[in-house]
Amino acid sequence: MLTADVENLNLIVIGSMSLITFLMITGISPAFILLARVLHVTAYTATYLTSSTTLAHGVGPVLWRPISDHYGRRPVWIVSTLGSCLFDIGCAYSYTYAAQQVCRILAMLFMSASVGIGTVVVTEAFFAKERATKMVSQFSYGYRLAMGLTI
Repeated sequence: MLTADVENLNLIVIGSMSLITFLMITGISPAFILLARVLHVTAYTATYLTSSTTLAHGVGPVLWRPISDHYGRRPVWIVSTLGSCLFDIGCAYSYTYAAQQVCRILAMLFMSASVGIGTVVVTEAFFAKERATKMVSQFSYGYRLAMGLTI
């Protein structure tokens, strides 16, 4: 595989993870009433499942960036993907509100690595003249598509 193909494939993965990050935050919004019944809480309390993940989404990149600078981007990608996967499975098997809340927060903390170090990966992978094109065309499609799907 050519180097350009690998770089473009890496950008597609980054954009996809960014898409999944936003969909994970807002994806449960239509199911608040059902979640409230299953978790034995009010619908108002069930909405905190979204608010807490939004908070984790904001804090996560601040935590992941220094870790990725010290240990490298690839180990952070692997750990964050595996951690998010495990905590998402934990969300599927959570039958109490507290367990669901903890699993969603931790899954979002791991998933937010894509947002925190995605721009750094683009900066390191491409020359200065290519960055704007790659950032807008491929990396940010995850953000735009996620916003379109949630609206």
